[in-house]
Amino acid sequence: MASTSQRAVPGRATASSATTNEDVPLCDAPPREAVNWSGCNKELANLAGANLSFGKLSQINLSGATMTNALINNSNLTDAKISCVKMTCANLTSAFLPGANLTRADLSRANLFQATLYSAQLVEANLQWANLAGADLFSANLTGAKLSGVDLTRAGLSYANLSGADLTGANLTGARMRNVIWDGATCPDGSKGPYPCEP
Repeated sequence: MASTSQRAVPGRATASSATTNEDVPLCDAPPREAVNWSGCNKELANLAGANLSFGKLSQINLSGATMTNALINNSNLTDAKISCVKMTCANLTSAFLPGANLTRADLSRANLFQATLYSAQLVEANLQWANLAGADLFSANLTGAKLSGVDLTRAGLSYANLSGADLTGANLTGARMRNVIWDGATCPDGSKGPYPCEP
C-alpha cells in the first residue's frame, strides 16, 4: 500500500510551512536590506549608515536612535515611533510612513523624495534643507517644524498643520496646499502672512 505521508522536499514549501521567515519579525536580526523588524524595540539604537532599504518596519520603536546617513528607502514604517531620532542625511526616498510619530526628529538634509507621510506627526521636527519633493504630507502635523530651505516641490500639503512652522527659503512650487493651517507660520520670503504662503 502506498504511503500517504508527505516527505519534505528541499526548496519546496509544505502546507505547514506556508509562512516564510520573511513574514515573521526577527528583532534580533542584524540591520540589513529587507529586514523584518515590525513591532520591534530599537529605541536608542545606533544605526548610523545602516542599510534598511525595503525593510518591514511598521510599528517599530526607533525613538532616540541614531540613523545618520542610513538607507531607509522604500521601507514600510507605518505607525512607527521615531521621535527624537537623528536621521541627518538619511535616504528615505519613497518610504511609507503614514501615522508615524516623528516628533522632534532631526531629518535635516534627509532625502524624503516621494515619501508617504500622511497623518504623520512632525511636531518641532528639524527638516531644514531636506528633500520632500513629491512627498505626501496630507493632514500631517508640522506644528513648529523647522522647514527652512526645504524642497516641497509638487508636495501634497492639503489639510496639513503648519502652525508656527518656519518655511524661510522653502520651495513650494507646485505644492498642493488646500485647507492648510498656517497660524503663525513663517513664509518662504520671511514674512508671517498673508496666508496662504506663496511659493
